[in-house]
Amino acid sequence: MRYLAAHGARAVVLLCLGSAVFAALGARIAIPVDLATFQPPRDIPLIELLATACGGVAAGLTAPRMVEWEKLGTRRVAWWAALVVPAVAALALLVVAAGVAVVAADAPWHYMPANVVVLTSAGVLARVLLGPVTAPVLTVVVFLACCVVQNTVPDVGAWLPLSRPNGAPLPIAVPLVALAVATATAARTRGMTTWAHALGRD
Repeated sequence: MRYLAAHGARAVVLLCLGSAVFAALGARIAIPVDLATFQPPRDIPLIELLATACGGVAAGLTAPRMVEWEKLGTRRVAWWAALVVPAVAALALLVVAAGVAVVAADAPWHYMPANVVVLTSAGVLARVLLGPVTAPVLTVVVFLACCVVQNTVPDVGAWLPLSRPNGAPLPIAVPLVALAVATATAARTRGMTTWAHALGRD
């Protein structure tokens, strides 16, 4: 429990609960990305946007505070660093679940969980390798960039590791592999590399 307290667990839980409330309230809101009028728009449901942002911010908030000390820690520290990653992904999925609970049964949402796990995993990797500030920024920027590509260059967007509304959900292996890579990297580095920690202090 001390490990969780030192890694912003309370703030992360409050963040995700608040995001879940807003996702439920704005579950029927979608932001259209229609930059190429000759291509079908790529709508961004508020549920998906909130869950993605929540995953990215949570990834940053759970960064180690005392990197040098944690590098000297036992294997237990590595296990805790690893367990934080699926926990953050699960909290981001809670936001999806809260929004989906109030939308129509035929609303396109089945693609969202896999997208959110992939993007949250990317946020964790950004935090581990580049520092906590980059996690939410890169997560949201990558997500929005992928949405633009899916609208403007759908042939290229089809190769991205993200699905789109009314599209086929990603194969289950994609989010599982992304989560496994993020978890293993976090465990190996005890949550963040020394270089990323130094980068954040400069």
